[in-house]
Amino acid sequence: MGSSLTWRVITRRPFGFCNRSPSGGIVRRIVSEIEAVEAAGATGAQAIADHLNAKGVTSCKGRHWTALTIAKFLSSPGAKHYRTGGECRE
Repeated sequence: MGSSLTWRVITRRPFGFCNRSPSGGIVRRIVSEIEAVEAAGATGAQAIADHLNAKGVTSCKGRHWTALTIAKFLSSPGAKHYRTGGECRE
Protein backbone atom coordinates (compact mmCIF):
# COMPACT_ATOMS: atom_id res chain seq x y z
CA MET A 1 0.00 0.00 0.00
CA GLY A 2 3.03 2.29 0.18
CA SER A 3 3.77 4.62 -2.65
CA SER A 4 7.22 5.04 -3.98
CA LEU A 5 8.11 8.70 -4.19
CA THR A 6 11.37 9.97 -5.52
CA TRP A 7 12.44 13.31 -4.16
CA ARG A 8 14.84 15.51 -5.98
CA VAL A 9 16.40 18.61 -4.56
CA ILE A 10 16.33 21.33 -7.17
CA THR A 11 18.91 24.01 -6.67
CA ARG A 12 20.24 26.73 -8.89
CA ARG A 13 23.63 25.97 -10.29
CA PRO A 14 26.39 28.54 -9.78
CA PHE A 15 26.58 31.21 -12.46
CA GLY A 16 28.79 30.02 -15.28
CA PHE A 17 28.01 26.35 -14.77
CA CYS A 18 25.77 24.22 -16.98
CA ASN A 19 24.45 20.74 -16.26
CA ARG A 20 26.22 20.44 -12.89
CA SER A 21 29.70 20.85 -14.32
CA PRO A 22 31.55 23.74 -15.82
CA SER A 23 30.48 23.88 -19.42
CA GLY A 24 34.01 24.25 -20.64
CA GLY A 25 33.17 25.12 -24.22
CA ILE A 26 30.73 27.92 -23.43
CA VAL A 27 32.62 29.32 -20.46
CA ARG A 28 35.95 29.12 -22.28
CA ARG A 29 34.50 30.92 -25.31
CA ILE A 30 32.99 33.70 -23.20
CA VAL A 31 36.21 34.13 -21.22
CA SER A 32 38.26 34.38 -24.42
CA GLU A 33 35.80 36.94 -25.86
CA ILE A 34 35.98 38.99 -22.65
CA GLU A 35 39.76 38.88 -22.67
CA ALA A 36 39.81 40.00 -26.32
CA VAL A 37 37.64 43.00 -25.42
CA GLU A 38 39.84 43.80 -22.43
CA ALA A 39 42.95 43.58 -24.61
CA ALA A 40 41.37 46.10 -26.97
CA GLY A 41 41.08 48.50 -24.04
CA ALA A 42 37.40 48.18 -23.06
CA THR A 43 37.29 47.17 -19.43
CA GLY A 44 33.81 48.31 -18.36
CA ALA A 45 31.19 45.65 -17.80
CA GLN A 46 28.71 47.41 -20.11
CA ALA A 47 31.29 47.61 -22.94
CA ILE A 48 31.96 43.88 -22.56
CA ALA A 49 28.21 43.12 -22.54
CA ASP A 50 27.70 45.24 -25.67
CA HIS A 51 30.52 43.39 -27.44
CA LEU A 52 29.16 39.94 -26.56
CA ASN A 53 25.62 40.92 -27.61
CA ALA A 54 26.89 42.36 -30.92
CA LYS A 55 28.70 39.10 -31.68
CA GLY A 56 25.61 37.06 -30.81
CA VAL A 57 27.19 35.33 -27.81
CA THR A 58 24.45 34.47 -25.33
CA SER A 59 24.56 33.30 -21.74
CA CYS A 60 24.16 29.66 -20.74
CA LYS A 61 20.40 30.21 -20.62
CA GLY A 62 20.39 31.85 -24.05
CA ARG A 63 19.86 35.39 -22.76
CA HIS A 64 21.53 38.67 -23.69
CA TRP A 65 24.30 40.06 -21.53
CA THR A 66 24.02 43.07 -19.21
CA ALA A 67 26.63 44.79 -17.08
CA LEU A 68 25.27 42.91 -14.05
CA THR A 69 25.47 39.48 -15.70
CA ILE A 70 29.05 40.22 -16.81
CA ALA A 71 30.00 41.11 -13.24
CA LYS A 72 28.35 37.93 -11.91
CA PHE A 73 29.98 35.81 -14.61
CA LEU A 74 33.47 37.16 -13.92
CA SER A 75 33.11 36.38 -10.21
CA SER A 76 31.74 32.88 -10.86
CA PRO A 77 33.70 29.67 -10.23
CA GLY A 78 33.38 28.72 -13.90
CA ALA A 79 35.01 31.92 -15.16
CA LYS A 80 37.65 31.96 -12.43
CA HIS A 81 38.63 28.44 -13.41
CA TYR A 82 39.65 29.62 -16.88
CA ARG A 83 41.07 33.01 -15.87
CA THR A 84 44.40 33.28 -14.14
CA GLY A 85 45.98 36.68 -14.33
CA GLY A 86 43.98 37.42 -17.49
CA GLU A 87 44.89 34.17 -19.25
CA CYS A 88 42.78 31.11 -20.02
CA ARG A 89 44.14 27.93 -18.58
CA GLU A 90 43.39 24.41 -19.71
